[in-house]
Amino acid sequence: MRDQEYLFVYGTLRRAHRSLMSQWLARNAEFSARGTYRGKLLNLGRYPGAIPSRDASDSVVGDLYSLGAGGATLRLLDSYEGNEFCRKKAAISVKNGKSLSAWIYIFRGPVSALAVIRGGNYVRFLRKAN
Repeated sequence: MRDQEYLFVYGTLRRAHRSLMSQWLARNAEFSARGTYRGKLLNLGRYPGAIPSRDASDSVVGDLYSLGAGGATLRLLDSYEGNEFCRKKAAISVKNGKSLSAWIYIFRGPVSALAVIRGGNYVRFLRKAN
């Protein structure tokens, strides 16, 4: 039996974003919890990108999904995310104090000219912008 796979999403794939791909993910995976990743959330324009951080005060807010074995879902999402992002395993903190290992898409482009989304919550950032 394969291990349970988890996916952490922080941008246009979050449930509250309501994009076509977020709706597809909600139908093809099971929402588990809200969580946080130790990183910085960058404004890439039409979507955000997360990068790791060593600073404990840096946090990216997102949704944690259970994928079952997850292979087909992850392959489709790899294609959706494209070459700007790489999929890696990372520790995700959830409300009950636990930490789970989950897949996350990390931005791998140049970051020096990009603005940080304060608070690390893309959904809140979009609400404030409108």
